[in-house]
Amino acid sequence: AVALTTLMLLSACGGAKNAGNSATPVPMRVVTDDLGRNVTIPVKVTRVVSLAPNLTENIFAVGAGELRTDLDMAHRHLDVIKHKVTMGSRRLKVVVDAGNGLSGTFVPPVMRELGVEVICLFCEPDGTFPNHLPNPEDPELTKDLEAAVVEHGADFGIGFDGDADRCGLIYEHGRHVAADRLLAILARDLLSRHPGTPVIFDVKSSQVLPDIIREHGGHPVMWKAGHSLMKKKMAEIGAPIGGEVSGHLFIGEDY
Repeated sequence: AVALTTLMLLSACGGAKNAGNSATPVPMRVVTDDLGRNVTIPVKVTRVVSLAPNLTENIFAVGAGELRTDLDMAHRHLDVIKHKVTMGSRRLKVVVDAGNGLSGTFVPPVMRELGVEVICLFCEPDGTFPNHLPNPEDPELTKDLEAAVVEHGADFGIGFDGDADRCGLIYEHGRHVAADRLLAILARDLLSRHPGTPVIFDVKSSQVLPDIIREHGGHPVMWKAGHSLMKKKMAEIGAPIGGEVSGHLFIGEDY
């Protein structure tokens, strides 16, 4: 189950290179609008607004380029991930709740190729999210997944957010596994191969996580919330794994 969970994290998050949206706090900046009012907007918006003079005055970079289409890229990416996972002898049964988001297209086929029995919930992409909003860390939105795990006698269930860069786990009795506890399970496995390495987590994590990291020979590192900040810190100190309570989990081992 640890190997399969790692696969799903790699698939969803792109290892320590993932870039996505979600529960990460957005940097804000106060600006003055045309009426002289102070308005708080995301920093990224101010960067876009700063380009306005270029648009109105037709100031553009000029050069020659080439457009390439690679429709098989996603499949090659998932094939690489698939070959990094070694499954045990017991065939697992897993419920996947894609929440009508991106993961329903790619994750179930990879799992099936690895011999996993997959029960799909809401795996058809639909941006109107007709069944529930795809937030795997909100207990009000994982009830269908919890019920399906119990109904089908699955080993566990995994839910994804809309762009599939966050996930949440439901164990076999239909209860949610908090993301910091999931990170503790994954870190314990990884530290058996990389003793003494750092494991990064955000400030919202419980004390259980650093205690388990130390217990298994790792070095706990608390860091700023925000997936881009976490990944930058992982690269800076060579951490093979990290994660946030929001459900962003990053696997840097052999990736």
